[in-house]
Amino acid sequence: ADDCSPPPVYRNLWGLGISGMITTNIDRFAGRSYAEVHNSRPLSEFSGLEVGNYAHTIQAGKPFVTNLHGVLQNESSWIFTAEDLVRIKTASFKDFFVQCFSSRTLLFIGISADDFAIADHLQRLKDHGVRFGSHYWLTHRNDRATDEFAENYGLLRISYSLSSNGDAHGEVSEFLEDIKKFIARDETPPIVIPETKKERNVELPSPEDL
Repeated sequence: ADDCSPPPVYRNLWGLGISGMITTNIDRFAGRSYAEVHNSRPLSEFSGLEVGNYAHTIQAGKPFVTNLHGVLQNESSWIFTAEDLVRIKTASFKDFFVQCFSSRTLLFIGISADDFAIADHLQRLKDHGVRFGSHYWLTHRNDRATDEFAENYGLLRISYSLSSNGDAHGEVSEFLEDIKKFIARDETPPIVIPETKKERNVELPSPEDL
């Protein structure tokens, strides 16, 4: 991971102007790719065990990377087992995710939203009565279990097809490029024409009579 170049999809995501990434990978590709796109802008990067100290980054709108399960170079930051998971089940951890879900639009990409690493967090937020807004899940899966999971947590699925030419997830890059190139254009509203012709110099009753 230290010697490999981060996959292009990371740079494409940062190029969209997103405010942050929460990753379950431990390779630091998310943080390293940010530096390649925004080399002069500061980035807050922290592990899942440290989220309680960085809640202010969400409020301030500063770019961030949360290495949810730690980073490869720091063994003490690893969160892999059920026993490890207990270490991050704190009030500050919950508050961090509540802020993410309530103040940002989330896009799940590169991971199945029903993966235990994500589903456990979603379920705990739901158990605490957290209301989910409109969030998205980019996935090639279209089975019934996927539909039910997305419905349960209010995730809107964006589907793509796997390619058979060796570029298995090529449509993901196309999807990100399309978003990057999109420019919203407001339609010119039609002229409002009264249904009846306006009569001039009409004698009206006095305000008192009306």
